[in-house]
Amino acid sequence: MTAGVQTAVSTARRTRVHLDDAGPLPMRGVLAAVADSAAALGLGGFARTDAYGLTVEIEGPAEQVAHFLARIAGGPLGACWSPGGELAPLGATEFAVLAVSAQRTAATAHRGSDVALCPTCVDALFDKTSPHFLDPTVGCSVCRRGDVGAGAAAPRSELRLTDPAGRPIEGVPLRSAMALLLVGGRIVATLDADRTRLYADATRPAAVAALTAAAGPAGSVVALCPDLEWARRLAVVDDDEAAALASRRSPVLLLEPHLVGPARDLVPTGGPLPVTLPGCGLTHLLARAAARPLAYLDRPAGADPGPAVGILFAEPVI
Repeated sequence: MTAGVQTAVSTARRTRVHLDDAGPLPMRGVLAAVADSAAALGLGGFARTDAYGLTVEIEGPAEQVAHFLARIAGGPLGACWSPGGELAPLGATEFAVLAVSAQRTAATAHRGSDVALCPTCVDALFDKTSPHFLDPTVGCSVCRRGDVGAGAAAPRSELRLTDPAGRPIEGVPLRSAMALLLVGGRIVATLDADRTRLYADATRPAAVAALTAAAGPAGSVVALCPDLEWARRLAVVDDDEAAALASRRSPVLLLEPHLVGPARDLVPTGGPLPVTLPGCGLTHLLARAAARPLAYLDRPAGADPGPAVGILFAEPVI
């Protein structure tokens, strides 16, 4: 959040402010924080996910809007917000989470287009003849992921798997991680510079229950589906939602879950189901190896991996 958004809001009048995200976000957590803050301050407006991220409009007494902006700016995701400007009030008094839209104005349509792997990256990731075969940090000169310029030699990483104490776990890391998840029904954590993520097999009720318990009452698990077919087995997916899920923006969408099967365990208290498709190299590797949905929970970088019995991470190859 920039200071310009906060100071532009006068405290002596009613106002409406437009915001959107400037980078990849864990949508479910952001939506919950935005909706809770708006409700607590008695503000109106909406939040909506689409193929490019999250849009929020907030309306109410200017002093309360200023409190809202300060509240979300002070959180760990504050730096992700980008101001879209102050708008004329419409009289909204209630806050709503709207259905997903695949549409957004041309001015912002291409921002963040390097969030997910491009087809060239995905091909390289699973091509045994590629120097980046099974490389979780794969980059290329087509989408410029990893800032790899044309003709440049991209650095390579390989996966490592340890126990929570840092001791290596035997076997091929990805295969051993899948054995823990799919055969053992255990939880595996992945580490990167931005977050600690806990994964479980979304088709095993006991594993999902353990992950949900780790999330706590304020947390939420997301279903990482290997493809659109699996997403449709878990939730109702219309054409706009399918286009958004399959886009390079790789958003997490809140969808209407089916009342039977794994979705019932993923949202035991009801409500929408957060669903996403693979975006980065690591999620592509995990999703293809699992060939079924995985449930995950995000925690801040460096957070305690909690119930995880394995820690999966990428290590540069020297």
